[in-house]
Amino acid sequence: DLAAVFLEFSVHLVVRRGRVGLVIPKRIVTNESYADLREFVAVDTPLVSAIDLGVAFEDVNNDALILVTGFPSSGVFYLGEREGESKLRTWQANPSLLEVMPYHIIPVNSQAGEVELVEKITNVFHVPFGDLVSIVRGAECGMNHTAIHQEAERQGLALIDHLDVTRYGVHYSGWKVDPSKISSSKLKSTTVYRETPKLMIRFLSAELIVGKDEVGYASTNLVYHVHLLEGMYLSLDFLLAILNSRLLSFWYRVAFQNEEVKFPHVQKSHLRSLPIREIAFTTPTDERERLAAVGITEATEWIEGTEKASVESVSFSAFSDSDLGCWLDERLSADPEQADVVHDLLAHLAEQMIALHKERQRLERALDPFKYLDRGAPFVPFPEAFAEEIKYGRRVTAPVDLGAVT
Repeated sequence: DLAAVFLEFSVHLVVRRGRVGLVIPKRIVTNESYADLREFVAVDTPLVSAIDLGVAFEDVNNDALILVTGFPSSGVFYLGEREGESKLRTWQANPSLLEVMPYHIIPVNSQAGEVELVEKITNVFHVPFGDLVSIVRGAECGMNHTAIHQEAERQGLALIDHLDVTRYGVHYSGWKVDPSKISSSKLKSTTVYRETPKLMIRFLSAELIVGKDEVGYASTNLVYHVHLLEGMYLSLDFLLAILNSRLLSFWYRVAFQNEEVKFPHVQKSHLRSLPIREIAFTTPTDERERLAAVGITEATEWIEGTEKASVESVSFSAFSDSDLGCWLDERLSADPEQADVVHDLLAHLAEQMIALHKERQRLERALDPFKYLDRGAPFVPFPEAFAEEIKYGRRVTAPVDLGAVT
């Protein structure tokens, strides 16, 4: 990559006596494979500014970026974007942000408030998700492999398609994988699939979409299988609640700058980097159960009270002033901290979401028994209409004329 070579060489030339400004491919500041280069040119050497130009040159279908770095340090750096043909809009950021961003990614796609929130989340004492769990992708094959079928009389492990994984649950649409028709190296150990409970995470998504598998489904490599490591005291349901939260999906999108990618992938390295708040399980059992029961009551009343207005319409300040918000603040500001009680509340809420998912799935099957029986149809090219479904996990609601697709 000549752009990376020129950037590194230019910064070496100025050492500590000047600044360098270059127009470079935007991927250099967002792709994790350039982590070492970014550490040198934006952390060890003070970053001055990173300005997103978008597609800046004719016949070059890649985004470009202005990067200025060097000495002396000004104590802040600027992010920005081009507006129209000749204007730039910029905002300040704290250099400490780049030290805590995974792979020192420079968040050029994000606004000032978003960047500040990500820094606050990352600065909370946390454990990387990869230190708590094992993460393995499914079989190294596609759904068109000869081992994968929907024939009732043929043997096989129950298998789900990646779109069968939804938040908090997993749909099963009749697929199987026949272990005798696929090499063991491609299939991987069946223990990965059969050991339950486990979490299943979509690979092809712009957000974190995580379901809980209590059956033992196999999958292709478009799904991750996640098991708690031995000796971990965290509840799997707690992790399910955290991973499906809007806050962590927000952190993920900003931290890895994947919002503008048409078909983004949730990389294993990204999952391993997710910040999970460290919890000390120190509250005495009886007190922990009592406080958790109070929290469940407060959460139930708050949810019922906001049901008609929708949770999205409730401001953070209004939530903080609510009985539930005050209860949470009391637990997290207690001495010693009672984060283990909040852990129990979130695990309980995840259990409720799992139950709701199962009920919704039962109703969907009753109302539309053909909904999950169309996966064996001949392959047709995906039109643009399906891009949002693939990217965000939303099923297409309007009828699609398959004749028009082809």
